[in-house]
Amino acid sequence: MAAWDRFAAYCHEENLCALPAHYTTVAGYVGRAHARGTVSASSVGTYLSLMDTIHELEGYEPPKAHPIFQRLRKGYLRLTAAGAGAMPEYLRPLPATIFHKILMLGVAKRTPEPNLV
Repeated sequence: MAAWDRFAAYCHEENLCALPAHYTTVAGYVGRAHARGTVSASSVGTYLSLMDTIHELEGYEPPKAHPIFQRLRKGYLRLTAAGAGAMPEYLRPLPATIFHKILMLGVAKRTPEPNLV
């Protein structure tokens, strides 16, 4: 139950309700754990399963039922891949200098108005 105790302590520190926990509370807790390096994309499910079990045992809706947690896990997977240099080139952010050149091309080369007659 140490994991639940850590979550309850987080909720107490942040003046949040641990049971029932709002999905934003759980997402904030997992986000803080990720920022500290204590949770990874592969272990997010473990964090959430414990919270879901306790909520269900007490008759509450499990926080993981909210669709934000699918996005959260995908986001962590992408962060992990980007950190390891495994993101394909086309998924990486466009460098500002290239973006600026593209904008300048668009401004400099105006297409003529079509002749509607």
